Amino acid sequence: MAFLFYTNSSGKTKKQLQEIIHARMPGEEMEVYRTFDSLSNRLLRPLEGLSVAVLLVSSMEDLSNILTLCNVLWDMRLILILPDRNHETIMKGHQLRPRFLTHADCNPTEVAEVLCNMLKKYTQMRPF
Repeated sequence: MAFLFYTNSSGKTKKQLQEIIHARMPGEEMEVYRTFDSLSNRLLRPLEGLSVAVLLVSSMEDLSNILTLCNVLWDMRLILILPDRNHETIMKGHQLRPRFLTHADCNPTEVAEVLCNMLKKYTQMRPF
């Protein structure tokens, strides 16, 4: 089962999260996108089995850009990692209807666990 991972950040959260995901789910295919344009181009193609996306948002500008894709993202199960705990940021983040919302200072192991559970659940739900 493939899933999408987006961030244009180069911080420690990104590195830790990717390492933990690879360790917990070595057989899962992770499509990584590091620019908004590459993410946008990918989402405008058929999703073909992609059902989960992890979005590690680096700034309010990044979040605003992602919100322009909300119609495409609504069919996906989202894990949204916001850059801060600002009320406005959280309100904007909820517009994407994430299944799990956290912040950049989160525990990467917790995010990986949620992702693992989401992928297991989706795999069990698929008829083929």
